[in-house]
Amino acid sequence: MAEMLRREGQQIREREWSAPVDWEARNLAKPVVKEQTKPRNIRLHTEQRAAQRAGYNHLVASKINSLQILRRFEEKLLKHIEEEEIKSMRREMVPKAQLMPIFDKPFFPQSPSSDDPLPRPLLLATR
Repeated sequence: MAEMLRREGQQIREREWSAPVDWEARNLAKPVVKEQTKPRNIRLHTEQRAAQRAGYNHLVASKINSLQILRRFEEKLLKHIEEEEIKSMRREMVPKAQLMPIFDKPFFPQSPSSDDPLPRPLLLATR
C-alpha cells in the first residue's frame, strides 16, 4: 500500500515538471486577445439628481414645519378651551349657603284630607 502511494506521488511530480511551457511545441491554439474597447462619453445626471433631491428635501422639511406649527396652534387652542372651562366651573361651583330652618314653627306633615288612599282616576277632557 505504501509502495503504491509513493509511486503515485512520483508520477504526479514527473507530470508537473514535464508540462510544456511553449504553446507552439504542443501546437495548441493561442488564447484570443480581445480588442481594446473605446471609452464612451457617459453623461451622469448627478447635478440634476442633486437639484431634484434638494427640492424634495425642502418640500419634506416645509411639510414637517407646517405640521409642527399646526400642532402647536391646536395645543394652544385646547389649553385655552380648558382654561375657560375651569373658570366657568369655578364660577358655577361656588358653595352657596342653605336657608336656615325656622325653629319657631316646626314642620309637621299633614295627613291627606280624604280617607281614601287610592289614587283618583284621570279625567280626560272630551271634545
